[in-house]
Amino acid sequence: MLWIQLDSLKQALNRTLFLGLVAFEGHYALYERGGFYVKHRDSFAQDDARVVSLILYLNSDWKAADGGKLRIYRSDSWVDVEPVGGTLVCFFSQESEHQVLRSHASRISLAGWFKQS
Repeated sequence: MLWIQLDSLKQALNRTLFLGLVAFEGHYALYERGGFYVKHRDSFAQDDARVVSLILYLNSDWKAADGGKLRIYRSDSWVDVEPVGGTLVCFFSQESEHQVLRSHASRISLAGWFKQS
């Protein structure tokens, strides 16, 4: 069911934004208590195939005190997203710097990228 929904999302992005997305690359990410990820972009200097990044949170009973927020940077500010189970976040891989703030509980997600090739 998840793969059907991801394919539907890919088709909707292609239909509305004309992105030419053809593939999905992903992995399950587990951040143990104390885990974090430094500020970065999801595209590589020599490979710009990743176009849209997505994170689907799989945490049940997440509380704000558990930390582990996703911080997405804008030009002069940022947005924090709580990793609450069932939340889906999408952003442009080449444009959006982001990081995972320190987690005070185990944090699980499916992280992935829609690619042009």
